Amino acid sequence: MSEFLLYTGCLIPARFPQAESSARFILESLKTDVADAEGLSCCPDPVMFRSASEDDWLTIAAANLAKAATQGNKLLTLCSGCYETFVDARSRLEDADVRAQVNRRLAKAGLHYNGGMEVVHFARFLEQNIDAIKERIKGEVLLRAALFYGCHILKPFRLMKPDSLRFPRFLHPVAEVCGVELVEWDGSRCCGMGSFEADVSRALSESVVRAAKEAGAEAVIVVCPFCFAGLEGVGQLPVLFLQQVVAAAMGAPKDVVGLALHRVKTEIEVRDHVSA
Repeated sequence: MSEFLLYTGCLIPARFPQAESSARFILESLKTDVADAEGLSCCPDPVMFRSASEDDWLTIAAANLAKAATQGNKLLTLCSGCYETFVDARSRLEDADVRAQVNRRLAKAGLHYNGGMEVVHFARFLEQNIDAIKERIKGEVLLRAALFYGCHILKPFRLMKPDSLRFPRFLHPVAEVCGVELVEWDGSRCCGMGSFEADVSRALSESVVRAAKEAGAEAVIVVCPFCFAGLEGVGQLPVLFLQQVVAAAMGAPKDVVGLALHRVKTEIEVRDHVSA
């Protein structure tokens, strides 16, 4: 059984493979004991699906956690939405009555949720392994950027335990160790992609990009594929996944970092430490 079980979710494999390839490069470079999750379904998402049926949302999340527990010790997620679903579901399933009700439903599929599966966001994994990453940095990323945390990695506060809701900084060192100059701004606002109204989503995404530009950012760095979709859709600033920045600093090939797949074209300039 592996220490980590990589769960890529739905959106990243379908639309943003560069987030996955960059993450896999980092995991391999760090010699992480990791295997791919097998047989898991959509998490499901903590906003739209959950609003349609709380019971179905919790049952499917529990089914995924039950399957994952037979394959690895820690479930490693690339998506903030998946992360919130699994962390919140674990918390709700600590209630014996809720767990019993869910297990009655799972029994129809031959599954049983016993708990104990730790869930780790990939950005948090980077934070936890920053010393090992620092040792493997090949060059300095020359970029002035706004680090956007979004909602799902921060809330609910009692479960996610960030250093701050309004001005989080716990991931700042990950970008900074790669050489990125981060601007000061409110990186905790909502990107809008969880809204049922397209106009509201667009307006919120535009407000985030506008704030990043006003703060002097040349790009926005995100940790969530929904945030990536919303902010890049505005079309005014390049948007990067945090793992793309880290992978580039660690010497990943261009096809792994995958900037050619971006709608808003950009390059990550890396100054080699030897020649600096």
